[in-house]
Amino acid sequence: MCRVLIILMLFLSVLPGLCARDWNFRMIYPCTRAPKSPDMACPNHGTVHLTFSDKEIRYAPLDSEEIKFVSLGRGNSPSLAVDSQNRPSIAYKAGSQLTFARFYNSEWVTEDVKTEYGFLNFSHSIESTGTPLILAFVYDGPTWGQQFLFKTEPKILARTESGWAVQSTGLSAVNCDGQPVLDRNDSFHFSDSNTDTGMLSHACIGAAENRLDNIVVTRDFTPDYCLDAAGNFHICFCDLDLDRDLRYSTKVDGRWQIEKIPATRPSTHKRILTDPAGNPCILFINYRDAEAPQMVEESTRIGQELLKTSKPAPNTFHADLILAERNNGQWKLDTVASLLAEGDMELTSPFCLAACFDTRGQLHVVFFDEKQGGLIYGVK
Repeated sequence: MCRVLIILMLFLSVLPGLCARDWNFRMIYPCTRAPKSPDMACPNHGTVHLTFSDKEIRYAPLDSEEIKFVSLGRGNSPSLAVDSQNRPSIAYKAGSQLTFARFYNSEWVTEDVKTEYGFLNFSHSIESTGTPLILAFVYDGPTWGQQFLFKTEPKILARTESGWAVQSTGLSAVNCDGQPVLDRNDSFHFSDSNTDTGMLSHACIGAAENRLDNIVVTRDFTPDYCLDAAGNFHICFCDLDLDRDLRYSTKVDGRWQIEKIPATRPSTHKRILTDPAGNPCILFINYRDAEAPQMVEESTRIGQELLKTSKPAPNTFHADLILAERNNGQWKLDTVASLLAEGDMELTSPFCLAACFDTRGQLHVVFFDEKQGGLIYGVK
């Protein structure tokens, strides 16, 4: 009897750890093409919010068994924020117009953000006072480097009773990457890629100062980044000049420390976040293989001549969604899901990926899988 009790106690001591590793998946949005620009948020009250674009802006809270998405109309590039009363708001592009939508009195209310500027990128946040903010990267002329990009100047748009007030920052960002994040002191943080030098930098726009802090020379123009609870900046990127492996960096004792994360062929789809203990976690799509492409013919008319050419058909290829977790200075990689997609793995975006931690420390992830035919929601 004593031996049975000891074995049972040992089993129960291991069981919570095994259960913590389990993922619960379900289909939440059937579709044949990967939605664009997914954005998730889970503030202190615990509800997980999700938005994305599939030619229309879709939104749903992920807090019930039956998840129902509402449409805010046609648009793209949604950026999501949630206020202290658990009310979501979304900034997005409707054609060339920047639009702001908020959930107020049980319904969505939309308004145009009137500015005299043309913009290329933007991010929506809510200030500590509750004021909606949009950090817009305003067109400031072209720049020529390794590729043609636009030079932008970040401007802060704050919603007031009389409209949207524009504040200049005085900082010139050649190429803003990703979605800027707001810290507890209402300072914006983002990464900047200089296409001429390849320098990846940490940019900060704050009340005290605006600054650029160089991290490393690389050729990845799709890094991802986040802030931990203490306001420390964490970033992941691929070193395209070397072996394409995934790299992670944060500042330790005033210097940027760079670590290599083994990955055979990481894609541009990656998300970095920190768990409640402040440890970095990176979700990324890792390509495995591609079947030999078939050739298809296409015709192009040049004057009276019909020119026939052939090109590879879109590949069907396999990939893995990998979770990399760092504890005690060591990275551990686990496969979350095996995926199937069709397209050119270097030039198209056959996947979408978003993730966040809730207040209980559970990890929530959303991704597209062509094999299952839709958007998959997982919780661990």
